[in-house]
Amino acid sequence: MEATIQTILVPTDLSDKVSNAIDFAVEIAKKANAKLILFHTYYIPTVVTDVSVVMPSILEVETGIREEMEKLQADVAHRLGDPSKVSYTFLPGFPKDEIKRFAKECFADLIVMGMQGEGFIDEHLFGSVTVSVMRTAPCMVLSIGAKTDFKEIKQIALACDYRTIEHPEKVFAPFKALVKLLDAHVYILHIADNPLEVPTPDQAVVGVAIDHALEGVSHTFHQYQDAEVVHGLNEFIDKYKIDLLTMVPHEHTFLHNLIIGSETKRMAFRGNAPMLIVQI
Repeated sequence: MEATIQTILVPTDLSDKVSNAIDFAVEIAKKANAKLILFHTYYIPTVVTDVSVVMPSILEVETGIREEMEKLQADVAHRLGDPSKVSYTFLPGFPKDEIKRFAKECFADLIVMGMQGEGFIDEHLFGSVTVSVMRTAPCMVLSIGAKTDFKEIKQIALACDYRTIEHPEKVFAPFKALVKLLDAHVYILHIADNPLEVPTPDQAVVGVAIDHALEGVSHTFHQYQDAEVVHGLNEFIDKYKIDLLTMVPHEHTFLHNLIIGSETKRMAFRGNAPMLIVQI
């Protein structure tokens, strides 16, 4: 049976900084006729001090969160045009763990979340949560920058390092479903520092496998010259007016390090397009 996008999970910290992520989630949900789940986690820290500190009770905290979630649910339902398709859940815990756990529990096909970066707290708290989810989520993760306004996704770059992918048709099935929904074109992109670089036989085999896996959606292969991969990706995004950058990160490869290392900030915080991670 062909893969579909039926459930979209949207983690929120209940700030207006995730509104761009919600914009994308709503538009994808409309196209897919998917249900959209708003998700928030919280914890009340234990304070150890000699001075009396008045802490809110769990009931007070949960009442405040529920009120905010209900407001957000109503807004999203109005924009989606179908209140039955929007729900919310909040629970205690740490976001990095709970988002991934709940994504499995609700059988999410796509997680859409914001990637902040306007200050140290944003980068190292909510930003690190997004990176953690991108690394180990059970489904695709779409990361939206804080300053990335919504626009229709029609041009998608799929960064490719021509590493072997086990069961490529299975790996790319959810991505293919999303591309079909968006009626988009996929640029399968390899950044090479040598303009005369020719694919090895092994790389050619991987290319053929990807070509077969994406059968039925519009796609073309491209090789772009640049000695620095991140720079090359951003240049290609600008030149071809790319709306979405997609990666399938293998362990211990440049694309994997791009997700977990310092380069992530350059791409996600100041990058030129939203980033989609397809899990292997």
